[in-house]
Amino acid sequence: MDSVLGPEFTGQYEVIAINDGSTDQSLAILNRYQHVNKQLKVIDQTNRGLSATRNRGFQISKGQYITFLDADDQLNLAILPDLIAKMKAQQIQMLQASYNTTYQGRVVQATAFKAGQSLAEATDGYPWAKIYDYRLWKQVRFPEKIYFEDTVLLFLIEPQVKRFLASELSLIDYRINETGFIQSNKNKPVNIDSLYVTNWLMQQQQQLAIPMTDQLLHLYLFQLSNMLVRRINGLDEALQEAVFIQARTLILQLPIDELEHTSTLERQIMISIHNRQFKVWLQLSQLY
Repeated sequence: MDSVLGPEFTGQYEVIAINDGSTDQSLAILNRYQHVNKQLKVIDQTNRGLSATRNRGFQISKGQYITFLDADDQLNLAILPDLIAKMKAQQIQMLQASYNTTYQGRVVQATAFKAGQSLAEATDGYPWAKIYDYRLWKQVRFPEKIYFEDTVLLFLIEPQVKRFLASELSLIDYRINETGFIQSNKNKPVNIDSLYVTNWLMQQQQQLAIPMTDQLLHLYLFQLSNMLVRRINGLDEALQEAVFIQARTLILQLPIDELEHTSTLERQIMISIHNRQFKVWLQLSQLY
């Protein structure tokens, strides 16, 4: 909270802090901050999960630009005026800032981008460390009650972006959390949600009339092979095979055979899909 509330930002902005059913003193702490910070809005709700909480923030927000900050990370508030000024001047729809990954109070990795890099070169699947024109999210929301909700960025937000800017300035200190989802749910069935969220994305893409480009087709194939296999690795083999059957159904709905450019590995993966070769699919997907 100290990192987002301070004199460094001279323009008008709002901070929306949502207490998602915490059982500690978080709400009391937020209320104390609210008493001395007029730009802070505190919302209290029963536990609904990350996606529903972010979606609630969308309903409340009145700003032209929006950024996300997870509860255990820190924001470099001082650089926001400069970044937003550039977005306004150049009519930027999405800005990707650099960021630091920290562990136990020290920087373990600096992820740096450079001005002039394209969207494909300078972005990733994380919603934070970015600033968005709110209109990108006008018809898009995070999928609720499904994990891997951040995938919405690659499939539904980025295809809308026509004017993009990368920045070398570091906006976020991202803290590695050993009790977070990825670390605490390895080898658990909840990782099958990677399959469900992809199905949801395909439905949303059709509803929003987002064109199916070659880039999106490559992303879907990667999502339903490499990413899916990495996430279900360690589950019972019979369960993995059941996931393969469902993934195969989704892949065959996509016009991947129409791609102009496919690698040898992609063609081999598609052959394993068509021939129902579960174990071959597992092996090839790990190489993709």
